[in-house]
Amino acid sequence: PGATPARPQAAKVAKPAPVKAAQPPRPPAVRNAAPASTRVRVTIPATGRAIAAPPRQAPAQATRVSMRATPVSMRVRPDTLQSAEAPGDLVLRSSAVLVMDQQRGQSLFARNVALQRITVDLVFTDPYIEAPRNRWATPWLDDWAAALRNDLALRSAVARHRLHYLTHAQALIHGDLHTGSVMVTEHDTRVIDGEFAMLGPIGFDLGAFIANLVMAWFAKPGHAASTPLPDAYRRSILDQVVGFWQRFDTQFLGHWSAHRGPGDAFPASHFNGAVGQARLGALQREYVAQIYGDTLAYAGIEIIRRIVGFAHLADFLAIDDLQQRAHAQAGALALARDLLLQPERFADIASLVDAVPRYEGYGLDPTRPRRT
Repeated sequence: PGATPARPQAAKVAKPAPVKAAQPPRPPAVRNAAPASTRVRVTIPATGRAIAAPPRQAPAQATRVSMRATPVSMRVRPDTLQSAEAPGDLVLRSSAVLVMDQQRGQSLFARNVALQRITVDLVFTDPYIEAPRNRWATPWLDDWAAALRNDLALRSAVARHRLHYLTHAQALIHGDLHTGSVMVTEHDTRVIDGEFAMLGPIGFDLGAFIANLVMAWFAKPGHAASTPLPDAYRRSILDQVVGFWQRFDTQFLGHWSAHRGPGDAFPASHFNGAVGQARLGALQREYVAQIYGDTLAYAGIEIIRRIVGFAHLADFLAIDDLQQRAHAQAGALALARDLLLQPERFADIASLVDAVPRYEGYGLDPTRPRRT
């Protein structure tokens, strides 16, 4: 009683929360893939077909690219790379022809050091030392494995090409190119498993692919029971070796000769007139001849590491009889040793395929005189 009545209070009305515009869902992260706008065309030398992903517009912000089995993260700006305008331009842009353009895209692969480390160890180092990962058809290839480890001239040749692999950024290479990396249909050809890709020597890919064909030739007699017409099949393998190299030679020189854009290593202004063009043609052929020499050496190195190193070839592993497998592999090892120590004996691709059958049946004694 006597208390002043409280004034009625106005009811409080909650303010509506601001409505946010719906955001489109983020696309799932894709590993092992460069941004779509940076994908470029790759030409397969054996077929001449070009593989290209259609470029899409991408913002100019930095893009993170992840690569399987490597802790290294690489950041590139999509607008700093150029797509290839015509088949073969990728090789020309990343080879000695267009050195400055090469520098612009090099950062995408230059830091792929973890997988380069694997290559240096498994391909160039372990087969020539007593490494715990090495394995071979023991005891039949024990003498061969020891001979390769103790051959100073051979190890010196391998060292020269190890240095060449690490320091010659000629082109964007696959880095682990073998017959199992190429998927072929009637209308298309695709290369897979590019995690070892880097700027490196062109001959490294060519040599690895040819080596796998040659090893398949040596292994084929061990599959005679399951392969109809094995002799015809082996002839077709050597034909593939010839066709593979000749196609590369023709396509590479053809794209280079047809190139009308700027050049850094061989500028057009240095080769004017008929005499200058003739000299440029000679320099181009000399360049390809150097690639051929590298191809021979890297083929030999690939054969050795696939027989006495860690990662073996399915063509040989399919031969259940270890002694028979060892005899087939011994011939391939004898050829590989000569590819590294006597490359002058294989002056051209025809000389190489003509020589291959002479190494069959070489035997398990690595001290035998080399074939003539």
